[in-house]
Amino acid sequence: MQAVEFETEIVNDTICIPQEYKGSLPHKARIIIMDSLFSNPYIARTKKKDTITEDDFKSIKINTSNFKFNREEANER
Repeated sequence: MQAVEFETEIVNDTICIPQEYKGSLPHKARIIIMDSLFSNPYIARTKKKDTITEDDFKSIKINTSNFKFNREEANER
């Protein structure tokens, strides 16, 4: 399966194929539509049940200045 990517407008529920691809595409194709408002189609902008949001990927900060690392103790585990 060959992948072709392009941006186009949907007018009256019709997807217009750019002129450069007309005639070279197969008669049957799989179409995936992604909303151009989202920078990443797999991350939802609003929190819904069982969805991943951008907030799920924010880093956390942990103060380790008072932490003493003992390599021997760590290797015993």
